[in-house]
Amino acid sequence: MGTNKDKFRTRESIRSRQNIDMVISLHGRTCKTEGKAQQKVLNEHLQRILAVTVGAG
Repeated sequence: MGTNKDKFRTRESIRSRQNIDMVISLHGRTCKTEGKAQQKVLNEHLQRILAVTVGAG
């Protein structure tokens, strides 16, 4: 079955994945409108989120 801890971990990873999807879609939209400087900032944010997510997983 799976303990409460497993359920919590699954819920957390789903939330993390949703955050990543949101950032990626924002990232795509921003690249079209803002250009390279904004893209660089978003890349840094994305890497920070991925690092946290992988660390938590």
